[in-house]
Amino acid sequence: MLDASLNFDGLSTYFTSLYRYGNDDKAMYGTDCSDTAGWRDWFIPANDNTKFRVARDCMECKSGGIHGDNTGYYMTNGYFCPVMFDNDGCVNIDDTKTENVMCSICDDVDGLCGSGEGRDGAEITDSASYSAWCDCYTLQLSADHQTAETHNEYCQEDLNWRPNLLIDRSQCTCYKPDEAENTIYDVSEDELPLVSTTYQSDLESLDLYIDDSIQWDTSSDPFSVEACSEKETHLTQEDFLFGTYRILECGTYILDEDIIINFNKPAQEFSYENGDSPNAYAMDDLPWYPTTDQQESGQYFGLNAFWGPFSLGFFAGISIETSYVDIDLNGHSIGMAPEFYLQQRFFFAGISIETSYVDIDLNGHSIGMAPEFYLQQRFFAIIELGNKQFESRQGPVDFGRENIHIKFISIKNGVLGLTSHHGIHGAAAKEVTISGLNILNFDVGGIQCNGCKQMVIEDCDIGPQNMNIPVLGRYVHGRIVLSRLRYLVDEYADEELQYANRGESVTVKQVADKLIEQMDMVYYHITQGIEFDDDDPQWIAAKKTFLNPTGWLDGGSAYGILLNGEGTAVVNIGRRTTETFDITVKNVEIHDLRVKPMENFWAQITGGSGNAIAHGFFFETIDWNHGNVYDEDTGYYLGDAYTDILFAANTFLRDEFCPLGPLFFLDGLQEWVFTDETDVWNQGLGPAGLSFRCGSDIQSHSAKGAIGVRIDGVQNFELEDVHIHNLHNWGDLGSDACGEYEEIVFETGVDVDKDIQYGYSGDNVHGILTNYAAGSISNVRVENLHSWHGTSIGVFIAKGSTVAFDGYVSMNNIIAGKKLSQQESDALILPNAPPFVCSIFVGPNSDADTYPEKTPSVTVSDDFSVMVTRHMYGYDYCNEDMRVGEMTIPMSPESYGSDPNRYLVNAKSINVPILAKKNDNMVMETINGENYNSMIIIVMCMFVVVGILIIRKALCDGFEDRINLK
Repeated sequence: MLDASLNFDGLSTYFTSLYRYGNDDKAMYGTDCSDTAGWRDWFIPANDNTKFRVARDCMECKSGGIHGDNTGYYMTNGYFCPVMFDNDGCVNIDDTKTENVMCSICDDVDGLCGSGEGRDGAEITDSASYSAWCDCYTLQLSADHQTAETHNEYCQEDLNWRPNLLIDRSQCTCYKPDEAENTIYDVSEDELPLVSTTYQSDLESLDLYIDDSIQWDTSSDPFSVEACSEKETHLTQEDFLFGTYRILECGTYILDEDIIINFNKPAQEFSYENGDSPNAYAMDDLPWYPTTDQQESGQYFGLNAFWGPFSLGFFAGISIETSYVDIDLNGHSIGMAPEFYLQQRFFFAGISIETSYVDIDLNGHSIGMAPEFYLQQRFFAIIELGNKQFESRQGPVDFGRENIHIKFISIKNGVLGLTSHHGIHGAAAKEVTISGLNILNFDVGGIQCNGCKQMVIEDCDIGPQNMNIPVLGRYVHGRIVLSRLRYLVDEYADEELQYANRGESVTVKQVADKLIEQMDMVYYHITQGIEFDDDDPQWIAAKKTFLNPTGWLDGGSAYGILLNGEGTAVVNIGRRTTETFDITVKNVEIHDLRVKPMENFWAQITGGSGNAIAHGFFFETIDWNHGNVYDEDTGYYLGDAYTDILFAANTFLRDEFCPLGPLFFLDGLQEWVFTDETDVWNQGLGPAGLSFRCGSDIQSHSAKGAIGVRIDGVQNFELEDVHIHNLHNWGDLGSDACGEYEEIVFETGVDVDKDIQYGYSGDNVHGILTNYAAGSISNVRVENLHSWHGTSIGVFIAKGSTVAFDGYVSMNNIIAGKKLSQQESDALILPNAPPFVCSIFVGPNSDADTYPEKTPSVTVSDDFSVMVTRHMYGYDYCNEDMRVGEMTIPMSPESYGSDPNRYLVNAKSINVPILAKKNDNMVMETINGENYNSMIIIVMCMFVVVGILIIRKALCDGFEDRINLK
């Protein structure tokens, strides 16, 4: 019996490959992505004569019900695919179904259809009396079953399986060699491997025979918080030369100098004149990536394997992978070197904290990316709270299934500088204190934590956001595709491709080299200032595909602080709202966020295999909206260097799952790309053909605009003494390519809530946005929120929120639709609503009849006040039933900078609400707008009188002093 619970480390050496699947509740180990073996080929000691049986609960080896003494346990797609595709179980009990693998025996009663989310068993003849299953990790198959490798069979359309081991004794596979092949070894007891004590008490309670020769592993390293507090590690530039600093042991980590992150930088500067390629793929070790030795050692696994935590590069400068750790920057700085900034696609952080009880003290220093590394590594956090960028089964690739949950972390006293994504990013961390930091020059966000608990962020200055971002999002994809590009060229370099509407065919290598040439031109132009001829076709294409014309973020969303529920936050607002609580943000300033989102589309393809969304390797979309991809008049394929690569891969890698990955799908567009004069809108795809889902960005993320503080689902949050100012969104109006819509449904289960994101939301600005959260807000200032074409809201209390206000909230200079005239605003139709402005907006609940508990709830203290100046601008605004506190009459954005009294918006019947607390309920009291204007005049007069009296008193005092001096 192969019982992995006894000695997993020892047993694991007997398999051709081993990769962890499943989730935190049930870890499973099976063949890795590149290994298609069944049990017989996977278990190294086995041969053609080896017999296999199964043991449910690891109790007794029994012959399989269908395959007899050739039976092993397997798991199905639901456990090893990054995205789960449920299917109904065996549909009938008859002899004609015996070849249907879904009619094989599943020993997991929890995997039965109807017993879990997504398992409805609708096609099962009699699900009540027949044990049909949808997902199974104890599936009895023959020891010779192979894993399907063809891409569309692996995780997208059909059932698939892998042999597996579990370490929780829920199932074991047994083997028996042929007796004639048995070999007897003499082994002394002290040479026997130690057996884990994890299940010792369970085994002993089962009254099983336990041989006296069993040696239990009783060794342990007793954990001590006091011992952790005494450990101190000093970090210098030498610790950041070759990869993410992974913190695996508790203690205090102190920076002794400023750090510039430039992992595995090239030995010498690249030279354009010498023909050097900073983006070359045809070499064993790629600059700024984990080396082959680093990958094979397991230190930074993932680049060449196409999966794992480092499959996109070094993800952090420092990674903390154990408990009780302090990091002290000691007054120094840490940052990315220039070339690493550009080249880093696979080291995803500077420091990763992968254990608990860790203190990081920057000690007054700074840490950030070097400019070149920043350019080349477009997906990076200075400090990662965890061991990978995404939780298991989320993200553009499989980053691994082990979600660690660290606790008792502090990060303090220094500067987090240049980074291509986040200053601090993390998930599921607990008891975290972030204090005394200046976080600046981030491309996307200052601090983000998903599913975090008991966190304090205090005494921090977040901003300005980096406003010199040199490249567009497509450059990210060009960088992280290099390892796949190397594989594609190694296997198919001389294969020819005839792209539609082009005269000559090209080889795969020529297609790859075209992409690299354009990216190299961009690199040299940015890092060395090299200029290219304006009429050079390659340079024209490179600028259009990769160069950022504004320097502002082109992605759909940017944040000062993002506190999200469990799971990634890239989906719509309000989707991740669980497993997060007790978070305080105090004495924090967030400022100078600048974005100019470039909207893009999901493309739904309707064809013979049903509806599917077109995506590339990393969930990226084709650049339908801004790229030179198709001719708008004819619909013919034009393509750019990156899109050509995607379709080359779709042509030659369809039989290999690993390099394409689980999300890649372009099948329905092949004819358009490779057949002359084929219109993308009319290519035989069915009545619907190709249709767009608008409102995302190039990475297929829901566009949300600029947000100072976003709080999704946090229970018991506190915002106190927070100052948010200078948030700007230059984004254009939403595209009309999808027609009129209030909300977007990207695909089933990935839809936007119109009560939170109404119409196109990529051009919006919010100071604070809460949803499905409960907490308090006190002493907040929000100033200078400017949206060129969209909404600007100081504080948005959205669906599902319960918020108590105390102290004061001050608003000043909130502008919605700054670049639109009244005439242009009046002409808008959805998805572009008239630019809406509000101070404290209490959002709607269109589901009130069904889910009244989702209606936002607000209370205020007796001394709460809202101080709003007259500098509110917009073409639509919140009325008294939609807001908290006073709000002056908003003015037309056309009046910005001119006489504020000339362009009042709908000023006739404005009622200004005043909130009072009566009997613990929020009560709206209003006064007429005309009386309100009179009140303003009276108050101003009072100030003038008081001022005259003060001046008179000062003059008199001065006169008396002069008399006394004499």
